[in-house]
Amino acid sequence: MADELDSISSEQQPPAATEPQEQPPAATEPREQPPAAGSHADALLKAASRRRVKWMSAGLAAVVIFGIMAFMAYQTFTQRLESVRAIDAATKLIEDADVIVVQVDTVVRSEVTSTLAESARAAAAQVPDAANQLEEAIVLLEQTTEGTTLEDEKRGSDLLAAVEARRDMMEQAPTILRLNQSASEALVPAREGWDALVSADQKSDRAVAEYNLLTKAGVRASRQINREAAAELATARDKFALAERLFPEAPFDQYLAYVDLRLALNRLSQQSDAAWLDGSLKRANALIRQYNDQETAAIERAKTLPETPEKAIADAYEAAAFRATEAYYRARDAATDADRQLRE
Repeated sequence: MADELDSISSEQQPPAATEPQEQPPAATEPREQPPAAGSHADALLKAASRRRVKWMSAGLAAVVIFGIMAFMAYQTFTQRLESVRAIDAATKLIEDADVIVVQVDTVVRSEVTSTLAESARAAAAQVPDAANQLEEAIVLLEQTTEGTTLEDEKRGSDLLAAVEARRDMMEQAPTILRLNQSASEALVPAREGWDALVSADQKSDRAVAEYNLLTKAGVRASRQINREAAAELATARDKFALAERLFPEAPFDQYLAYVDLRLALNRLSQQSDAAWLDGSLKRANALIRQYNDQETAAIERAKTLPETPEKAIADAYEAAAFRATEAYYRARDAATDADRQLRE
């Protein structure tokens, strides 16, 4: 038993150490150490700091966006306020211009009479002021598209249409008013010239009747009447010449040509009177033949004259003012429509 225990014991004994046992290699580098106490807290602080930066960035972006929105809202409000002010200012300009526009319109739509000249002159003198006010209003209204509401935009659009139509009216007004004035001024001298011409023709007929009596008294009466007729023919010529200068559009050259024929006839008649009274009957008869031939031409010329000088002026006025008047009334209709839109 002892032997068995010894053998077991001897088996369990380690062999004799003839060589040193293999040792673990020496630690030339320090081993990784576990984190020190407090470094975990630092990591948590860094993570928290990163979260704060993220929150701060998001907050800053929100502030920037809110600031932009606030600025845009302020800018829109400011633009609308400026637009409303511009519309109000334009409205005031239109109202001021309308004082002149109405005055001009009254003259344009009036019948051309001898009393219209002064009104036409006064209205024409104010057209530039109205035109300038309307142009200023257009500039203001063309700047009112930003930041306006639909209601403001419609009002501005309707106002712009109204003011542009008025401007177009004022563009045509000077031509019409000039013709109104000149035609009106020509009426009186044209009528005076016509009356003098008619009277002279009547006197010429009386002179012929007296001459045809072939008596000394009759021929002397003829001579006196012919002198009076000559004076009236001269007056007629002066009046028609004045009317032509005032309103050259009318055919006063026709009246002047006829007056010149009557003056030539009058000279022949007076020469015939003088020849007869001097006893030169042969010369008197020759002059009478010339008179009769030229009177035929004068009668034919008289048939070509306008019925009255007023009609001559009216027809000439209509022709000269046609285009400007048509354009004026188109613009006037447009202004009326625009005003109706503003009232609705």
